[in-house]
Amino acid sequence: MLGGNNQYQLSSKVAFIFRSVFVVVSLLAFQACVSSSGGRSSNSNNAIPLVSGGVTSKLSRVSNGASMSRVRQIFGDPEDRDYISGFEVWQYCSTGMFSDDFVAIVFIDGKVAERKKYVRRIDGFCSSFFKSASDLNFYSVQVALQERSQKNIARQTAEAIERRLAAAKQAQEKAEQAQEKAKSPDIAESFNQTALSVNFARGPQHMNDVAVIIGNANYGKHGSDIPDVKPAYADAESIRKWLIEAKGLREGNIIFLRDATSAQMTGVFGSQSSHKGKLFNWTKKGISNVYVYYAGHGAPAGKEGSAFLVPSDVSSDSIELTGYPLKRLYANLEKLPAKSVTVIL
Repeated sequence: MLGGNNQYQLSSKVAFIFRSVFVVVSLLAFQACVSSSGGRSSNSNNAIPLVSGGVTSKLSRVSNGASMSRVRQIFGDPEDRDYISGFEVWQYCSTGMFSDDFVAIVFIDGKVAERKKYVRRIDGFCSSFFKSASDLNFYSVQVALQERSQKNIARQTAEAIERRLAAAKQAQEKAEQAQEKAKSPDIAESFNQTALSVNFARGPQHMNDVAVIIGNANYGKHGSDIPDVKPAYADAESIRKWLIEAKGLREGNIIFLRDATSAQMTGVFGSQSSHKGKLFNWTKKGISNVYVYYAGHGAPAGKEGSAFLVPSDVSSDSIELTGYPLKRLYANLEKLPAKSVTVIL
């Protein structure tokens, strides 16, 4: 309990003198009241009460839910301020003839939750004899503590449920990822993608040269019945390294395709009706040296046994329809305005 405004006690003798003076003043006031009313004691408006303005009379002006500022407006600053379980308690007192009156007010969330009054027969100023907040047994504090405990239990239960749900969700996601991985093995684990560990002698830069590199390794990812070509990725990476280091090509001038589809190959090399594919557009007339590299399946098809490059999305029974004819490849490459064309199949 924090101390009041007057932290000292009067001796019993001084307290007796103080109360005697209080009695005399009260009697004089009573006599003046009787004289002013013609010698009659009455409850008229002119009557002067024996004791007025005590803290208990002010308590009726404070209701539950009132703010701290409202209490301070009525009572003034608290003469004693204490805390119980985190809740603030203000106390006031007034000295009476034979006993002292005390008022205690507890605040919860800044609002009046409960008010109490008590009387004590003491020797000395009342401001030195406040009860501690824990001795006042506020019912509202007990209820608030129970509600707080229930809320904490509910919050802890909700948090525990959320943690369990999150763990279950994470476990489910991991299981689904494992299933997907089992269905579709990681390309890095199934196919070697590392270029040969060879350091090529650096050649001069050829900023206008262009190249097309195709590595068709994973035919199964499109549901094709054609076997995979395991080393195709690594071969394509090795050719790219050779072109950049030894032949001086810019990496940005290389069209690099993994598992090229029929549409992608047509888009790069052109179709039967038009030879102007992406490679044609990149070639600078009379300046560019062109390099074409293909690693993947090739197959004969048709009655004439024509040769085809096999895109990754082609099945074995449709090569003649959706494969890329080798004859067309050479025909369209001859139409490039290149300085030279090198083909590696």
